[in-house]
Amino acid sequence: MPTLNKTGKKYLFPDACSFAGNTLNVKKLQTIECSFPLKNFPMECPSCSETFWRFDMKNHFTISHPGEVIPEMAVILEEEQNLIKKKKSFRKNCLKKEDLERLVDKELALLPIGDFWDIKKKKWKSNVYGNFGKQNSVRMKKIFGKGNFE
Repeated sequence: MPTLNKTGKKYLFPDACSFAGNTLNVKKLQTIECSFPLKNFPMECPSCSETFWRFDMKNHFTISHPGEVIPEMAVILEEEQNLIKKKKSFRKNCLKKEDLERLVDKELALLPIGDFWDIKKKKWKSNVYGNFGKQNSVRMKKIFGKGNFE
């Protein structure tokens, strides 16, 4: 049964909960980051009110509601799918430097600038993602806009 989080937004799980032995953070599941490059969260089917993971919703509609339009939130863009396909290490969730190097600009643009650039300190972060950003600064400024790096 859906619950409301602190902001009154409807979720199938509260902001933090346990599921299958894992602690889930609903807000984190709805964002794409270098540390967790997929946006997969439980969502309710608007046609039958059953619960499915976002990655499974298109398949559910194809089988159970073939004539209906798939909800926009359940449509997984090709760039988003490629983030997962180009990630070679499946032992850990996070992207590695080698994974980032395989991404095209549209795929990199899905990642938050804050993973690479410290907005408050106005400098590249001192981690693997910041180092990647610094080494590819011309490309990163083209993707995210030069104004974001001032």
